[in-house]
Amino acid sequence: MKYVALAIAALLTAGLPATAADLRVRIVDLRSTEGEVHIALYDSAARFPKPDGLKEDTVLKADGGGVTAVFRDLSPGVYAAATYHDENGNGQFDQGMLGLPLEGYAFSNDVQPILAAPDFRSASVPLPEQGTEIVIRMRY
Repeated sequence: MKYVALAIAALLTAGLPATAADLRVRIVDLRSTEGEVHIALYDSAARFPKPDGLKEDTVLKADGGGVTAVFRDLSPGVYAAATYHDENGNGQFDQGMLGLPLEGYAFSNDVQPILAAPDFRSASVPLPEQGTEIVIRMRY
């Protein structure tokens, strides 16, 4: 009887759409309208913030008032974002000697890294079923 009830429950929920939420990521405090803002979204501590480990990404034209990206239809859970302002438009996060950033960068929760990228836990934000918006301040 227990297995019949489980089978019926599985059949009834099979046709229902999976719960999906939107995450709005607003980037503020851009120092110029030059270039593009790259935003990467991660859902795994093991892959954060590696370029090949992102879940989704987007590139937006820089705007003095800031930019907003909307990542749609995500599973509710925990995510972290990393962003940089590619002011010279070369498609790269430019760094100087010793790896010091030459362009703006930031992480969700406005985590300020010291000598290395933050860990996923400190940059992660919850995404509830109804969706949410986070604001990240660009650092230069």
